[in-house]
Amino acid sequence: MPDEMNYSAWPALAPPPGVLSNFTDPKTLSTSLVTDNAIFLSLMLIVVGIRHYSRAFLSHAVGWDDYMCLLAALCSAAHTFMTLCIIQYGYGRHLWDIRAITLLPSRLKQMGSMGIIGSASTLSIKISIFLLYLRLFRVNQRFRYWVHSGMLFYILYTATYWPFQTASIIECNTPQSLNIAICANSDITTVVITAINVVTDFYVLALPIGIVGRLNVKRTKKLGLRAVFLCGLIASLANVAKLIYATLHLNDQDSAALTTEFAIVEMNLGTIAASMPALPQFFAKARIFHASTYSFLHRLLNRRDPSSLSWFGQSSKNLASGYPERQRGPAVRGENQTELQSLPDVRAYTRTDVSHDDVALGGGLAQTENSRGVLNLTVWCKRTRS
Repeated sequence: MPDEMNYSAWPALAPPPGVLSNFTDPKTLSTSLVTDNAIFLSLMLIVVGIRHYSRAFLSHAVGWDDYMCLLAALCSAAHTFMTLCIIQYGYGRHLWDIRAITLLPSRLKQMGSMGIIGSASTLSIKISIFLLYLRLFRVNQRFRYWVHSGMLFYILYTATYWPFQTASIIECNTPQSLNIAICANSDITTVVITAINVVTDFYVLALPIGIVGRLNVKRTKKLGLRAVFLCGLIASLANVAKLIYATLHLNDQDSAALTTEFAIVEMNLGTIAASMPALPQFFAKARIFHASTYSFLHRLLNRRDPSSLSWFGQSSKNLASGYPERQRGPAVRGENQTELQSLPDVRAYTRTDVSHDDVALGGGLAQTENSRGVLNLTVWCKRTRS
């Protein structure tokens, strides 16, 4: 029987005892993977966008830490793209629910490349935070020494991991490659890498704890550093959860999809943590902008329109329709018009044959402005006969 016929009926991995392969409607983590990527990637891109806007247009102080943060964001976006691509090939299912024939070498290489992309994102995040520390704590030589040491260690560690992962991509690209040592022990590699990431995460978080409290800096900078610590702590806890899960499933070759979910949270929250110090400045500027915009709109909506006639909020058209006999024009018999002009004096005129005692208010008060911008008050009155 040809190999292709065997592969079309064989699962990529033998199912556990008592479990049958399901190629039709298997359980999958694809929905969860798509949701996690959509939520965390969107939040990360928004925060990174705010960071670069603040640095470029508000503080005018773009540095290498900003470029490294941007590189981390691009790597995270590339990781999301690769995840969405391999989901179409069955990624997220149990391996025994995937036909072996679908695991082509090119697709397996795509899956393996996600490890390099993820490590590049993690490296960029840590370098960005280290460079931020160097920008904030320039005068503390001892602190700078520890920052440079951590940066050098992580660069060397990543430079060692990439050749190993590249060899794994080249070798582990067929279903039969699961019997090769470097491919069969990929779960051990995941545990070791995750453990190193956890240690370096807490190293990065612990570095500024002793010095932040003694800093004589603005309150916004302290808030930014605390925000870095909080988001970095959450990302580190996601890494701890990934380490625990990978350790418990040490001999399980079917745990890649769930560890990918932890990696999604770790990468995006780590990038958000690296961008947090720039947010207080942005929101302070946004608050000032909001206040000025509100003030402008308030003045715009409450100013008097020189061309309008208002009757306690009514338009001149409604006023005229409600009191047709009191429209401006020559006074009719039995009625008199008194005009009161303000700024600075008040002048009144009436018909000479009508005394003030014989005049009573017959309408109300209307407001206009003449061509000189002087406010006129017109009181419509009606003569009363005894």
